[in-house]
Amino acid sequence: MGAIIEHFLEFACLLARPHPKNSYVRGEAMKFYRILFPCTVMIVFSAFFMICSNPVFSENLEKEKVCFRWAFAAIKGPLNSPEFVAVTKDISLETGDRLKFFIQLQTECFVYLFYRSSKNEMVMLFPNKGKKSKTKSKTFQKYYIPRGQALFKLDENTGTETFYLLASNQRLKSLETLYNQYQAAKISQKDEIAGRIIAKIRKIKKDRIIRRAKAERPVSIAGSLRDPSKDIIAWLAQVAEKISTKNFYTRTITIEHK
Repeated sequence: MGAIIEHFLEFACLLARPHPKNSYVRGEAMKFYRILFPCTVMIVFSAFFMICSNPVFSENLEKEKVCFRWAFAAIKGPLNSPEFVAVTKDISLETGDRLKFFIQLQTECFVYLFYRSSKNEMVMLFPNKGKKSKTKSKTFQKYYIPRGQALFKLDENTGTETFYLLASNQRLKSLETLYNQYQAAKISQKDEIAGRIIAKIRKIKKDRIIRRAKAERPVSIAGSLRDPSKDIIAWLAQVAEKISTKNFYTRTITIEHK
C-alpha cells in the first residue's frame, strides 16, 4: 500500500506541473490520476477499518476511565522545623510523626483509601461520607485527609500500619458493605470482619485485571523538604502524582511504626 501511495503522490506532482508543450504527458497523468485516486481511497479506508476492528487496537483506543491525583505525606520532626516526606513506598516512622493525604479525581471513578492499624482496626479514610450516603466524590475537587490543616498523628501503639489505596471504574459495593458491617459490629466481632475486609481487598486485586498504570506527573523532589514556612496543603497538591489506567489500580503502603 505504501508503494501505491508513493506512486500516487508522484503522479499528483506531475499533474500539478504545467506542460504547455506536451499535452500528451498531462493527458496520460490525468488518466492515471482518475484510475488511481479512487483505488487509493478505497485501500486506505479498508485498511483503517480492518485495524480499528482489531480488538487489541480497539482496546488501546479505549479512553482511560480511572484517572486521579494523589499524595501521601509524612511530617517528621518538631512543629517549628518540620520535614515533609513524600511517601511512595513502605517507610519507617516514629511515634509523634504526622500524616496527611491528598486525592483529586480527574474522571468519574471510585477511589478508596483504607487504613489498618497495628491493632487490626479498620478505617475507611476515603470516601468518608457515612454508610447512608450514595453520592460519588466530585471530579476535580481537592480532598485533604484529614480535612483542612488537621493531621493524623502516630500514637504510642507501635507496630505495622497499612494503607490500601484502590481505584476502580466501578463502585466496589461488596467492599463498602463489608465495611458498613464492620462499623455496626460489636467489638468482639470486629477482628473477624476486619480479616474479611483484607481478604476481600486481596480478592479484588486478584480478580481484576491490573494493568500497569502510568504516572503522568511523578514526584519530582528528592524525597523530602524541610521548610517551616511551607504550607502542607500547597505542598501536597504540588507533589501529587497523576495515576491513569483503564479500569483498576491498587497500591499498598506499609509503615513500620517504631
